[in-house]
Amino acid sequence: MILEAAARCFRANGFRGASISDICRESGVGVGNLYHYFDGKEAMVEAIAAQDGAVTARILDELDRADDIVERIRQLASAAEMDEGYVVDDALAVEIIAEAARNPRVAAIRRETDLAVRKRLAEVLAGAQRRGTVDPTLNPDATAWLVVSLFEGLSLRRITDTPEEYHRGLLRVRDHIVELLNLKESGGP
Repeated sequence: MILEAAARCFRANGFRGASISDICRESGVGVGNLYHYFDGKEAMVEAIAAQDGAVTARILDELDRADDIVERIRQLASAAEMDEGYVVDDALAVEIIAEAARNPRVAAIRRETDLAVRKRLAEVLAGAQRRGTVDPTLNPDATAWLVVSLFEGLSLRRITDTPEEYHRGLLRVRDHIVELLNLKESGGP
């Protein structure tokens, strides 16, 4: 309840523009009660990041269990399927990144979250390489960095593109990721 209210306030007013009073009013929680759970806005960002990290972990675990991750990625045709369960939407992601440029604590939270996602994705890719379903010549760490960067870029595109432009772009990015990972298309065995 508090985190959802904080996310709405950050989205509407920016991280710096959203006050603790705004978040209390939006959540219906008193200031003392809020401070019982969180020592400030940065702690709320950290908790939001943890919630979204759990969603990402679930998605990556599912991808890791797939017989063929390239085929599973190919099946991800809709943004809704990839966005399901996240607290942080595009506008809030941009706000958190902007605050990370000014606020060392938010930057550290953002970096920790990013590193965890990239590390887990690299593990998934390495496992797929061992199973023979992903190009064995790829560097899993570099590929994870690239894939995460592409999806972060898509987040910005969704803010400025029409829904139709965004969906076409999403499909192109997906197809390029499939091409990058695909063993058969890379000339592998």
